[in-house]
Amino acid sequence: MRDILLPIRSRQSAVSRIALAAALLAAALAAWLSQGSLAFTGVGHSRIALLPLSIPSALIAAGATGVVWLAWRAGASLAPLWLLALLVLPWIPGSTPAAFLIWSGPLAMLVWAAIALSLAASSIEATGVEPSRWFARVVGARPVWSAGALACAIYAVAAWQVVPSRPEGDEPHYLIITQSLLKDRDLRIENNHRNGDYRAFYGGQLPKPDYRRAGRNGEIYSIHAPGLPALVAPAFAIGGYHGVVVFLIVLASFGSALAWYLAWIVTRRTDAAWFGWAAVTL
Repeated sequence: MRDILLPIRSRQSAVSRIALAAALLAAALAAWLSQGSLAFTGVGHSRIALLPLSIPSALIAAGATGVVWLAWRAGASLAPLWLLALLVLPWIPGSTPAAFLIWSGPLAMLVWAAIALSLAASSIEATGVEPSRWFARVVGARPVWSAGALACAIYAVAAWQVVPSRPEGDEPHYLIITQSLLKDRDLRIENNHRNGDYRAFYGGQLPKPDYRRAGRNGEIYSIHAPGLPALVAPAFAIGGYHGVVVFLIVLASFGSALAWYLAWIVTRRTDAAWFGWAAVTL
């Protein structure tokens, strides 16, 4: 019997090593693809792909393989790595459904987050502790603060994903009001537009002031309420546009924590509170 079991175990060990090697290669490839960009050329379904070739991108790919290896050493199952197939779909050559492209942008982070959580839960389960009990023990002591911290991490990752972009939409108009409050101590924004104060955070030429008509004194006032600019003014004075982003991340995180607490007050159920928190935060 022993002579029969030894070859079987040897084959199982070899298969395990092959599966681990494939998992590490898949993690490295997916991490590299996740850093790339895809765009349509406007001619049929043809696309342009840009992939990074730099030391930081290589370090990120190596970090992904390191995390997978550590999780495997901790006893985690490699099954969650099948989700990496979603990150490969947008890069399949030829004509593919346009829906595949949703996994080539910021939503790729959701796939990585799901994989990380699954590997963590699998590692915890390998120790003989149910992941739900471990999570309850870690988070249950201060659930409100845990909800705020998780929301802060999510918002920070989302902000990091769009760092190269400049303020768009109503953002520059609110920031112009903030500049007027700090620089001129008033809400008259025409001179701020004329002087190009917005170039501190906006590259290029900002369109005309966002207003409907001049006031009774002939001055131009923004159609946007000044409450938010007044709220973010200290952050703008300290750190400029990026200071405002950090301040709003922290403020929104407190809002998410408050959503958890209010849902818990209404229902007295932690599962309902986390569901309400997810609805608000995500």
